[in-house]
Parts: sequence; C-alpha cells; structure tokens
Amino acid sequence: MAVSAVVATSCSDYLKVDKYFNDRMTIENVFTSQDYTEQWLADTYSHLKTNGLVDVAGKYSMPHNFADDMTFSDGNRIDCYGYVTSGKWEDIDYASGAWSEAYKGIRKATIMIQNVDMLVADSRYVNEDDVKDYKAQARFIRAYYYWLILRKYGPVPIIGEDVLDYNESYADLARPRNTFDECVDFIASEMVIAAKDLPETRSTLEKIRPTKGAALATRAKALIYAASPWNNPKEGVGDEYKFEDLTDDNGRFLMAQEYDDEKWAKAAAACKDVMDLGIYNLYRAEKRTQANGPLYPVTPANPNAEIADQPWPNGCADFDPYESYRSVFNGQLTLDANPEIIFSRGGAVNQNENIYRQMVEHQMPEDLGGWNVHGMTLKQVDAYYMADGTDVQGKDNYDVASRPKGFTATADEAPYVGANVHKMFVGREPRFYASVAFNGAYWGGLSIDPNNTQYNMMRNMQNWYYRGKGAGFSGDKLWLRTGIGVMKYVHPNDADIASGTIMDKAEPAIRYADILLWYAEAVNEIEGSHEVPSWDYDGADNGYVHQLSRSEREMRAGVKPVRIRAGLPDFDAATYSSVALFREKIQRERQIEMFAETSRWYDLRRWKTAQVELNKPCYGMSVMMMESQAEAFHAPAEVPQYASLFTNKMYFWPISKTELKRNPRLTQNPGWQTYD
Repeated sequence: MAVSAVVATSCSDYLKVDKYFNDRMTIENVFTSQDYTEQWLADTYSHLKTNGLVDVAGKYSMPHNFADDMTFSDGNRIDCYGYVTSGKWEDIDYASGAWSEAYKGIRKATIMIQNVDMLVADSRYVNEDDVKDYKAQARFIRAYYYWLILRKYGPVPIIGEDVLDYNESYADLARPRNTFDECVDFIASEMVIAAKDLPETRSTLEKIRPTKGAALATRAKALIYAASPWNNPKEGVGDEYKFEDLTDDNGRFLMAQEYDDEKWAKAAAACKDVMDLGIYNLYRAEKRTQANGPLYPVTPANPNAEIADQPWPNGCADFDPYESYRSVFNGQLTLDANPEIIFSRGGAVNQNENIYRQMVEHQMPEDLGGWNVHGMTLKQVDAYYMADGTDVQGKDNYDVASRPKGFTATADEAPYVGANVHKMFVGREPRFYASVAFNGAYWGGLSIDPNNTQYNMMRNMQNWYYRGKGAGFSGDKLWLRTGIGVMKYVHPNDADIASGTIMDKAEPAIRYADILLWYAEAVNEIEGSHEVPSWDYDGADNGYVHQLSRSEREMRAGVKPVRIRAGLPDFDAATYSSVALFREKIQRERQIEMFAETSRWYDLRRWKTAQVELNKPCYGMSVMMMESQAEAFHAPAEVPQYASLFTNKMYFWPISKTELKRNPRLTQNPGWQTYD
C-alpha cells in the first residue's frame, strides 16, 4: 500500500477500476475496504502523470514549457520544437492524451465521491474525518483535472455528478462544451467544498496530497485566468480577437464577449484567501559569510541602499537572495521543508518526465553526463535586471554597438562569475545566476568523487559554448543553438558521470510566489470598488468580506516580497501610479520569477500578448564564433531554427479527432481540423 496518493507503478498494481463500473457489489467491496479505497484514490491520482497533464516537465510531455524563453535542440528539434512554435500541433502525437486521461480521472473521482461514505460504517480503522478527507481529495483532483484541460484546450464539457454508462451510445453520451466562465465557476466552487474538509498541513509521508491551501490556490489560478484578457476582453488591453468563432454546437459563445471588472476583484479575493491562511512564505536561506567554492560564494553586499541594511520583510540584510531562490527548485530543500510550494506531485517517482532527468539532465553539459540541449533565448537573458534594479545595457536591442563590451580579468572580480566572462553577464540580479547557464558559468558536479583522477576536473567546471569547445558547436546535434544554457533546477552536486548523481527535485506545480504576483496583477486591474466574500464566509461567524479596489498598498503586498527575496528594491511610486506601467512590470516579473515553470506559455495567451511576443525573431549568441573570437561570439544573432509563428488558432490546443468522433456535440477549437 502506497503511503502517498500519487505513485509510480504499473497498471497491474492498481484495481482495474473500469471493469467494476457496472458491478454494484464490487463497488461496495471496494469502498468498504480501506486498502481498496486507498488504491482507488491512488489510481485516480495516477493520471496526473499523463503527458500534457504534468505542470513542469521535459519537452516530450510538456511542450508548453517552451515559449519565447526556453528552447530545445536535440534530434527532436525539428519534429517537436518546430511543430510547437509554428503551430503544427496536429502533426505531433506527444502530449495529446491529456483530454481522455483527464476524463478517466474525473470519472474515477466522481465514483469515489459518491461511494466513499460506505467506508466508515464498515471499518474499525477509519472515522468520519478520514472519510471526509478522502472525499475532499477526490473532489480536489476532479476539479484539478478540469483545470488542467481547461487551461490547455479552453472550455470543456462539465460532467458534474454524472457517472456515464459506457454501454450507452455515443449519441446518448454526447455533451456540449460549457463556457469558460461555467468551467471556472465549477472548479472554484468544487475547490471551496474540498477546502472545507482538507487539512491545512500534512505529515511528511502525505506531503503530496492536497491541502486546504492547494484547493484555494487552484481556485485562485482559475479565477485569474477567467479575469485575464482572453476571457475578459477590454479595449486596449491585449489584441482585439474575442474568440467569436469559438462556440458550442448551438452557436453559443464559449468565451466572454464583454468586460467584467468584478472578475478581477474575485481573482484578487481568491489570492488573498490563500495569503490569509498564514501558512506559506517565500523561502530565505541564511547569509553565507564564508565561501566554499565558486557555487557557494560569500553573500555579496546588496547595492540597493533602501533594502541592504533592512531585515525581512523590508530588506535582505538577513538572508542570501541567490541561495534562497535556487534552493526552492534544485533539490536542496525537501518538499516537507519548502515553505512556498503549495501543490506538487513531489519527486521524480510521482512525475512522468521527471525534472531531474528530463529537465536537469538535458540542461547539463555533456562533460557532466548531460545532453546539453535545453537552452535559453537572449530575450529571456535581457529580462533579468541588474543587481541595482536597472535594465541591462542594450536590453532588447540587438545592435551589438548598444550592448556591453569586455570580459572579467579574474575570478574574484565580480560576484557569481569567474574569469574571462563577458561583461553582459556581470552585475546581474541573483535570480539570473540561479537560472542562466551563461558562457563561462560554473557547473558544480560536486557529487563526483574528488579523488577520482579521471573525472575530478569536472568539479566546479567553467563551461564554454564557443565553437569547438566542449559544449559548443562541434558538428553533432547536442549543442545549444542560442549559446545560452539553463541553470534553474540544477544543484551544485548534480552530475551523471562516475560517482556523480542528480538530486531529486520536487515539482513546483503551484507556489506562493505565484499567488503573490497574481494578487498584485489582479488588484492593479480593478477599476471600481467591490465586496467579495472570503471562501469560508457564511454570513455569520465564519469568514469575512473583502473590500477591493485598486490600492498601492495591496499591490505592494503582492509584488514587494517577491522583489525583496530576489534582492531587488520595490517598484517606485511612478510605477504604482500607472495601471499600464505596473501591468508591464508585473508581466516582466512573472517572466523572471516563474521562468521554466510552464507559466510563460499560458501567461502570454491569457494576457493576449502572444500575437506580439511569439512573432518576434529569436536571438542568441553568434555561436559559430570560436574562443579566439570571444567578443564576436557575444554579438546578438538571430537563430532561424527557432523562428516562431503565432496565429489565433494557437490560443488553444486542438481537440483530437478521436474525441470529436466520440462526442458528436463537441466542437473543435477555431482553426484546427475537425472530424466529418
């Protein structure tokens, strides 16, 4: 019996639940046994590992992790990445089973919700609170499946409490698509019901099961998406396409056609509900006063006077921003010790394409046993601030004359960089060094035995992307076309050669920084004044009513902690006074803070800025230059292999023809092939 709800196992380890659907006695046998109930619940969770339903993963199961910030360049670059960026999604078969697998999980969860109450009457070991928890978990996961396919495909059919009979005809089983708002309302209401019976915290062995915070955070996420321009069109915000051609089989619009200010207020209130739990915080690591190699440097002095000498939450005098940020992702923190992950599938055993293999291994250079194929765009590099909060010289200007020149002379010239590193990578904010594997960055490999004379030179290795160097172009397929790598999720110990190992990483499906940034974003967009009840408000003794309007104080409450944890000063008064300027800043903050967490793909779509951002050329380094041409290597160069094309049909993934055949009332997303 697995102690966690999500387990990696073969199908034979689970009940074959489908074969019991029409056998009432078998259902009774299942839900009067705690062991069988646990197995049923585990099987319900198991679909979370399906390609396209994971939140953070490698390219094969989550192409949505690669937008205008990340690239991949191995043998599947043309067949997969090119199809993703050019909208040829019907020509690829990976990440296409999300729809059917989600509905399998939804069905199993519904059966459990309807039958698990039998358990308490027949067990000496289970009480009513245990059964409430089981039912709340099933309700959570059912709503979470709906959320995952809503985010990917747009409006979907809501089955509700129906358990459809597989023996009926397709015509009798057919259901139309609900509207986006109806889907979000269902998810939000289900998460509130689940939250009432889910605990605030769980023991170490049950850490990956959902909590009250996970339910409320998913609710907040769904409401943020419902309030965003793709379902809340507002003149001058996002493009003017309103999905008028996305309808159900009776011609009803599935996306909202009019702006509703209250949606932003509801989203802000939902985020505040999570914040008011008082459970989550942004992780902060102790300052380091003594260096232990290049990847464990002394915490440098912060160049921002307003925060340098102030303790948290007003400054960073008492923690190390670099170590704080990278430890959230690289395995340094166990899930149990991580105060900001709200929901996670846990470590590798519970992920499909797990982070430590399909992300980290594909990011590491070949010298450490990696594949050297997950890269970063120059656009993403430019997004990161300088350490003093200013923009890097020449940001988004790809004229070489506008950009920094020169190289570091020694390893101790600047924090976080070694000798011979280009000045464009010097003096950047801490999140940059925790995320970007720039040319000349250190890779630790510290799990390699230092006494191993064959491989010990790979420890604390500077990695170079010059042509002809170990990680640069050398004629094979394993090299970075942008000349910029990815460091996020990589621990200094990680290596896959000799005695080296890669540390396990907990998937950050939803974390507290998400909630804080969503809150600031939502409050900024509110035009009027709104009263929104808290999630637990009952008009009597429980809960309260949020009073919501655009407020600089509340916007600061969201974004300031994220900025301070990153070692950056809060935005100035001019930024807070302008809705448009703050919108631009918060979108950039999400691009940086949430990098490589699947957010960028969906953020660009919900903001309806994808038409602009994803039709820009991709830039990187001039990767055909050798080390002897070091300055020329760092000149911006367009990367034609990553040319992208975004059209309106790419706002939503196509529904497969198989599903269209099964459900004659199902309508295809605009622009994609349908079934005749």
